Amino acid sequence: MNEVIRTFHPVGQGAFYSEQFIQDGQNTGLVVYDCGSGTSKMSKNLKKYVSNSLPKRDIDILFVSHFDNDHINGIQILKSSGHNIKNVVLPLVPPEIKPYVVLCAGLMDGKEASEQIRQILYHPEDFFGDLKENIKANIKANIIYVKSAITEQHNDNNKQDEPRSIENLSGQIESGTKITLGNQFPITWVYIPFNYEENQRVSEFKKLINDAIAQHDLPPTFDPNKDDWFDDTTLKNKIQKLYNNKIFGPKPKKDKIIHTNSLMVYSGTHCRSNYRSDRYNCVVHDCCCCPCRCPKPRYYSEGCLYLGDVNLNVTNQITNMIPTIKTAINQYVNRIGLIQIPHHGAHGSYNSDILELAPHCKHYVLSYGTTNTYGHPAPCVVSSIISQGYSLALVNENICSMFMQRIELKR
Repeated sequence: MNEVIRTFHPVGQGAFYSEQFIQDGQNTGLVVYDCGSGTSKMSKNLKKYVSNSLPKRDIDILFVSHFDNDHINGIQILKSSGHNIKNVVLPLVPPEIKPYVVLCAGLMDGKEASEQIRQILYHPEDFFGDLKENIKANIKANIIYVKSAITEQHNDNNKQDEPRSIENLSGQIESGTKITLGNQFPITWVYIPFNYEENQRVSEFKKLINDAIAQHDLPPTFDPNKDDWFDDTTLKNKIQKLYNNKIFGPKPKKDKIIHTNSLMVYSGTHCRSNYRSDRYNCVVHDCCCCPCRCPKPRYYSEGCLYLGDVNLNVTNQITNMIPTIKTAINQYVNRIGLIQIPHHGAHGSYNSDILELAPHCKHYVLSYGTTNTYGHPAPCVVSSIISQGYSLALVNENICSMFMQRIELKR
């Protein structure tokens, strides 16, 4: 029997999701989507949990949705716990934006977070490949960048592109590329990443910094690529003021987060261009610590759409986000049985139209921390989902909130 075990790990205000591939009782593949937490209680236990949550084998693919600290600060733990990360899939960030992504991270989460993100953006081979186990095994992580999505390409990609083994990919790939684990798993299971840019605010921040330097409000020697401003309280306060007041105005702290690129990923069996699957019988079992919450096994809806922290209301570069997503995965929407609600259920990132994206999807999941100060998940988001009769798994830092799916795949 072939199975996929999909897990939404209880790490609180962050994201850590995994999929294990089981063939005749043997683990033949492991894929991870994000690994991090911003929950203070969890920060003490994150190392212990992450180190013991996955089988001791290579991670075939690590997808990173974006570069917020609560989505990446567990990656070092993955590395140090003996997992070779063979392939890393990142959203491609424009080079002119990178210094300001790092700067924003420092303002929000401090110097350590800033340095970690700088390493990932500028020296990913060193960041993901500096662990002793990789050196011993002579394994260097393969870094793959997903280009920004172009709506006009999606229909062509869906109709013509055949899945490509991760072993044959490197450098930059198009959004919508269908990725498989190769011959490790007999079922054609695909991952389809899409990189959507939300760079308007970070571009505004870049302009404000440059204008402040030109007007001598900031010293002409200020360099966002360096972190010496952390030690200059006056300079730090000036930058923080620009970040807080000029970009966001008089809004509460919870809204003062700049998101840039968001990597969304479809995960499920491959569909041919005639919109039929490869004729697998899929039985999905939802598993959690409370059996009464788990519906009976359901058929033919094994696909999952991971949305990270994407803003479903983006209107700047993409006129309407949800129709754009639907166009991008049009031949797979009937396979989707589970959707991750983005940004921990934040009201500003939610659009109820997401409930109409996939006609057979009745199950949703979101991750949040019980002690977060941002108001996540928003009550209106929760009520929007459950009032229509859909199930919603709320995963936090409590072990009993872990949500799993066991997907049986048969010819």
